[in-house]
Amino acid sequence: MRYAETLERQVAQVRLWQSPYGLERAMSPGLQNFFRYRAGPSKLRDFFVDHLRYAESYFLAREITAFITTAAESLPNTRLQIESLPCTNGWLWLDRGIPCQLGQWSREHGCQDSSIRAISWIVSHRETDGRTYATPNGPPDSGAVPHGLSLFGYFDCEHEGRQELVYMDSWPFSEGSRDGVQETVSEIHDPSVNALVRSVAAAFFLFILDRILIASRQYAERHARKRLEAQGWTTEPLIRVVELRRRQSQPNHTDEHKAIAWSHQWVVSGHWRQQPYPSLGIVQPRWITPYVKGPEDRPLKPPRAKVFAVVR
Repeated sequence: MRYAETLERQVAQVRLWQSPYGLERAMSPGLQNFFRYRAGPSKLRDFFVDHLRYAESYFLAREITAFITTAAESLPNTRLQIESLPCTNGWLWLDRGIPCQLGQWSREHGCQDSSIRAISWIVSHRETDGRTYATPNGPPDSGAVPHGLSLFGYFDCEHEGRQELVYMDSWPFSEGSRDGVQETVSEIHDPSVNALVRSVAAAFFLFILDRILIASRQYAERHARKRLEAQGWTTEPLIRVVELRRRQSQPNHTDEHKAIAWSHQWVVSGHWRQQPYPSLGIVQPRWITPYVKGPEDRPLKPPRAKVFAVVR
């Protein structure tokens, strides 16, 4: 598995924004509308160059992507907090894209089968003057407070042979994952796509928070490091490979009501439950993995529908 592709695609985006395309892209109505407070296209271009150059790199294998996408479908309306995040500036590369329909954008760009291939995020801060900023090096104002996420989605564009930034979202921490998706500033203008990107990103953050997923650090292979250096990449070539945490002792899912004489065992499917995190002072959804319930000496009742299983 080529983990280094995470960094290579990230570097490709940096170089793309450094090229004349970056300035042209920064002048597009979508970005101008999203970054209302910035002075001009050159600063917008510089923002994306710095954001992507300093973002922590995460690699998501295709089976983990499928797991997160499945869980995201049932994610309740969730408010994130800065404590929910693995880092404040990140780049998540999906080994296999998440298919979705982009409608008019797909037709204009000659992309029949569109898919989300990468997601990046950066924490925004509310300054004392009331304006909101998202800067890779942190807020310039010492009195600034965390406000939310600037969330970006990159889609495969076969016609152009690259990943194209299409999705842009300013997601306040005061707002749930399903709130405001109709008003999200994006060039897609599709609430279902907006909700999909938010829910996938939120599920990823929550799985890392709850250590259902862990991110092990791995350096890019030697030949990949040489390619990156040749392209002017000076940041440490480190990839955080997201994996399922190894199985530990499982909770004892015994029945609380002992008086009930169950005639069979059955599979409780994976689901979300609101979980307090006292050390962080937050309450966030927690994914409960599928488990078997009922007396051990009784036959197992086949599930009615397919159960998504993840083997550690």
